[in-house]
Order: sequence, then C-alpha cells, then structure tokens
Amino acid sequence: NKIVFFAFVIPFFYIWGLVDRTNEYLTQNDVLVIVEQGTLKKAVYSLKETIGFADKISLFWLVGLGIYLLIYVVNYAVFVNRIRKQTWEIETGIWREQFHTLCWSNGLQEERIRLAASSGQQQVCTVGVFHKTILVPEYLLEKLNESETGIILRHELTHVPLKIGMFMLCSLNWFNPLVYYLNEVLAEWIELSCDEEMLAFADSSYKHEYVNALIKVMEEQREQDELS
Repeated sequence: NKIVFFAFVIPFFYIWGLVDRTNEYLTQNDVLVIVEQGTLKKAVYSLKETIGFADKISLFWLVGLGIYLLIYVVNYAVFVNRIRKQTWEIETGIWREQFHTLCWSNGLQEERIRLAASSGQQQVCTVGVFHKTILVPEYLLEKLNESETGIILRHELTHVPLKIGMFMLCSLNWFNPLVYYLNEVLAEWIELSCDEEMLAFADSSYKHEYVNALIKVMEEQREQDELS
C-alpha cells in the first residue's frame, strides 16, 4: 500500500529527469517524432497535431481539478458546520480522565487535540490534520468502562496522518477510478495499522481486553443503528 501510494504522489520520473538532465533537454528542444508516411500511426499523429491534443487534455485535466477542489471545499464546509452545531467539549468524566492520562504518557499536547462528543456521529473517529478532533458519539459516553475508554482513545491517537496525502492523490488523479478504490482501501488499512501498532508488544491479557472493547463498540453501534 505504501509503495502504491507514494508511486502516485511522488513524481519519480521527474526527479530522475533532473539527474540525467532529461527535463532540461525537453524544455529547450522540441520532440521530433518520425513516422512512416501513409501508415495508421502517421494519421493518428497528424490528427493529434491538428486538434492540439496535448493542450486540450491539459485543459481538461485542469478544469476537472478545479471542479474536484470546488466540490471538496463545499462538502468540507458543510461537514465542519455540521460538526460545530452537533458537538461539545467533553470536560469531565472517564473520557476526559483517560484522554488526559494518554496525552501525558505519550508526550502529546492536550490543547492541540480536541475531545468532543457528537449527537450526529455514529462511531468514534478522528478528524482534522494540524488540529485533530476526536469525536465520541453521544450514546457511547456512558456505555464504556475506564479500560475500554482508554483502549478506544489510544486507538484514535495512533492514527497516521495520511488523509492529506490521499487528498492530494485524489485531486491530481481525479480521472483515475483506481485512485478512488485506493482511497476506500486506505481507511481499512489505517485501522489495521493502528491495531497492529497497539498490539505489537501487548500481552495476551491486554489483547483480550482490546478485542472485547472493539466488539462492544460495534455492538453498541449496531444497536444504535437499529434504534435510528
């Protein structure tokens, strides 16, 4: 997954072109294409030169990028507005106590991570890039004990910051359906990587508690979905 992700984001061929001066040669000289007269290749090449294929493709990509960014900005603004209306700070209780303990033990700046409850969220999630917000569904506030709350918060604090990279990837490759598939797979990949990191050096007792906490959260979420 990492190889595929960085292969899309990092222009390896451009970097190599800086080393062997290919980019410099291409900017200073016109590319000469030699094809045989009367062949299909000649007809295709002549048609591309007549209609300005490369320029039109570039313009098409640029317009698509603009539309993609506009849609993203609108959706993000709607999401942020909804979050602001439906969330409030968790200032006391088990969630705040466990959050404070985890931030202190992991050397995290508590003021840079917001812990909030949400009436419109169905599952615990982390949003934001530079200033993260951990959203806890309202129905879960009184459902989990101290150990389970610590496990869920530790899982959320382990999330890797790849969403901004995926946003860049989808923006630049908005025309590629494989990128959207990769974006969907990434969500599962992030969850599995968090689980793996948390359980890498854990004993069997903690692993048992971890699995039970995740199962309990999923059961509560399913029950909430049935009620709604």
